[in-house]
Amino acid sequence: LWGGGLLGASVATKLLPLMGLPALLRQAPRALVAVVGVLGLTTLPFLGAGSGTLAGLSAYGARWRANAGAFDLLAWPFEVLWPPGPTPVDLPPWAIHLGRALVGTPAAVDAERLWPDEAAFAAGKAVALLGLGFVWLWTLRRARTVGDLLGPASLALCLLSPVVHPWYLAWPLALAVPVVATNSKAWAWAAVLWVGLAWLWYLPRIGWLAEGVWAEPVWSRALVCVPVWMVVVFGRRTRLNVGPKPTG
Repeated sequence: LWGGGLLGASVATKLLPLMGLPALLRQAPRALVAVVGVLGLTTLPFLGAGSGTLAGLSAYGARWRANAGAFDLLAWPFEVLWPPGPTPVDLPPWAIHLGRALVGTPAAVDAERLWPDEAAFAAGKAVALLGLGFVWLWTLRRARTVGDLLGPASLALCLLSPVVHPWYLAWPLALAVPVVATNSKAWAWAAVLWVGLAWLWYLPRIGWLAEGVWAEPVWSRALVCVPVWMVVVFGRRTRLNVGPKPTG
């Protein structure tokens, strides 16, 4: 029950920990009572605020794009397929409605049409969500604790997200530090490495201060993303042997 209450408080702070809920319920189904109870108590003060409370979250989830690594690669084929233009894309109604659900419908925008940049962004997000879902389910099958599930899942979310501000990495880092101290999980070492490289995201600030232009070269993004992905992929395949040696 304590675990459920703490997870509920965590979800009340940030929605991301919801991904760890199945692992907790598998260990202690009664924890759901505490999760729901804490979420209910923390939601009560906002019941009268109206739907506008979620307007910022909707805009963030639908439009923002920053420091994306793998997501840009996922969206790139669709950007080639639907280059920016003055006419909406020709898609069936169900695809347009799905695209609108992924990119939102700002004021003064026709909800029955989808523009090329929106279609490419929506398609990239759909592929990223499928990838995240696969990682989450794969990890859930093997997870024994909430941390076993939430650690890799939160890192995967950052790896595939269209928006990754450096402070987002605090989530996988908090779960990775105890892991790297006891074993050689590739995801944990990737999280620690990523935190060490995240400052490179601010290299464009030099040009911005000098010329007022924020230009993000491909090589600076590659310096951040490529080493992390190398640890994830090759570390997973070779079972990184960097943990403490067994004794006896």
